[in-house]
Amino acid sequence: MRNAFWHLTADPASPFSDLFFLPEGRRGDLTHPNPRGHEYLAQMAAFWVEKALQEQLAEDGLLEPEPAALGPPMWAGNYERNGTLCFIDKELGRIVAGKAGFDWRVEGRPEKPKPGFVGLRPGDWIEFAVRTPATASGRMTVELGVLRSYEHMGRARVGCTATCRCEELEVDAHHAERSSQVYTEAFGIEAGKACTIRVEILAATSSPDGEHKFKVSTLMIRDGDGKDKLLHTVPFAYTAGGTVPWERDRRNGGPGR
Repeated sequence: MRNAFWHLTADPASPFSDLFFLPEGRRGDLTHPNPRGHEYLAQMAAFWVEKALQEQLAEDGLLEPEPAALGPPMWAGNYERNGTLCFIDKELGRIVAGKAGFDWRVEGRPEKPKPGFVGLRPGDWIEFAVRTPATASGRMTVELGVLRSYEHMGRARVGCTATCRCEELEVDAHHAERSSQVYTEAFGIEAGKACTIRVEILAATSSPDGEHKFKVSTLMIRDGDGKDKLLHTVPFAYTAGGTVPWERDRRNGGPGR
């Protein structure tokens, strides 16, 4: 298997040279595959074993028929959405229409950053301007990514300005669990409109330390009417390479941690 990759890794200019045999972080020797290299070697071995098996089955007349079409999703109606908009990390800054008290911050650790716009005091606000795609139902769903933590966090009112209509909700960014994760909050919004979504920190807080911090990390718009809570309160994990869904909250029917 190593020889199969040799022509790809021997050339220092090849993008494969680092992936396979140069240890990650350029530490160690140049003989053994790094973890990514082991993955590719295993995939190549599996490919050739499967190919040989298929050829033998075909020769013996035992080749199984093509598998049936992909079945329905695990969650009813969980098909790919049309007209989805997603603003994460620096893309979120591109749709800021105005703000007072909110600033862009990258918190957390280098290997697990938590970027977003942060406000600290009651009355701090930030607005995001988007144009929602048109849909047959005339409605879409906003998924607002909000940092929740067991300390420092406050509450905010989320709604729309006069340019379009959407549901209003009050979001409490404090929770008792000793963790700091980004969760999504879902609400309905008019489709086919130029909309301004406003987040404003409230004077009330449920944080024991009496603080009011509120952090917005993502904003996504998808088909739906706001009542579909499939992604409601789902934590997200941030890595240096991007953002990925982490796990379903146990309070919403998922496995939790």
